[in-house]
Amino acid sequence: MGREVFPGLRIDLTSVLLSLSMLIFTFGLLRHHLLEAVPIAREYLIENLKDGIVVIDNQNRIVDYNKASETILNMDKHYFARPADYILSALNIPSESLTSQVPTEYELEYRTGDKTMYYNLKVDILYDRYNQYRGRLFHFQDITVLKEKENTIRKLLQEKEFLLKEVHHRIKNNMGSVMGLLNLQASRANDQTIKNVLSAARNRIQSNLILYDRLYRSESFSELSAKDYIQSLAHEIMNSCDFDHDVKVNFDIEDFMLQYNIFFPLGIILNEILTNAIKYAFEGIEEKIISLQLTTNDKSITLIIKDNGIGLGETIEPDKSPGFGLQLVDMMIRQMNGTMKIIKDRGTAYQFQFNSDLE
Repeated sequence: MGREVFPGLRIDLTSVLLSLSMLIFTFGLLRHHLLEAVPIAREYLIENLKDGIVVIDNQNRIVDYNKASETILNMDKHYFARPADYILSALNIPSESLTSQVPTEYELEYRTGDKTMYYNLKVDILYDRYNQYRGRLFHFQDITVLKEKENTIRKLLQEKEFLLKEVHHRIKNNMGSVMGLLNLQASRANDQTIKNVLSAARNRIQSNLILYDRLYRSESFSELSAKDYIQSLAHEIMNSCDFDHDVKVNFDIEDFMLQYNIFFPLGIILNEILTNAIKYAFEGIEEKIISLQLTTNDKSITLIIKDNGIGLGETIEPDKSPGFGLQLVDMMIRQMNGTMKIIKDRGTAYQFQFNSDLE
């Protein structure tokens, strides 16, 4: 007969404990049956992956691998418990993959017959719940199709770059021909005014010719070195045979990349201002100096062209100037959504400011 726990209440503690034990046992058995599908599902998933999976233990022995890895590494059932060095030699995997203390990733290239295969390998380190090192998991992903597409795109880009260079080369040659015709026409003209007009036209073409020459030699058609472009253009203008060669040019140019839509207007502006300064600014001046300064700040670019010449005799509005040169400069700076300021102080300084990311 069961023991009475509470006086007046007839409760059999033995039967209660027995029922509780049976309930716990039933729950444990049910949980076991419910969860026994998990390892089966995991094994099924790994076994049927298209990616190769290889597991090695903390003794660098192969302890598990799926069907895909058998194909990738040319393995069979006899490689269980064999040294992991085999998988390293099969695809020339770096030996550090077995010693690194952090997960590593490699891109592998493997030739089989006349076909090249590419794999992305991720090596993860395995730890147990006590943070004890237990081995490594090698995950091989076939990226051959992706690499083939990348190679195709790369070839297309190379062809495009070749065609662009050919176009720039032809434009450069055509500009050279036009400059030669203008020089020939100027040499035959008797009127000095006509000579000056033809020379100015030739110099404007020359600034674009230098740009195309830089583009042709550059690895990129979307940007150029500001320092290289500005100095090269200034030297070409100074070396023009019609100009006085004793003008000294001081450069203070930051070395940054200019975007393609700034090349042309900036080149025309520089050509016009330099040409006018050399022609008209230094009458009676012994030491002739032109200073070029180009700086960038965030998204703003500032160009200052200053001479120590006789200065401008009157206030000039660029858009109302009788000369075509300043009108062209004003047109270019408006095209760049920039501003132009003329400063008369012991010579003349032209200050231009515009954005570096024109649309």
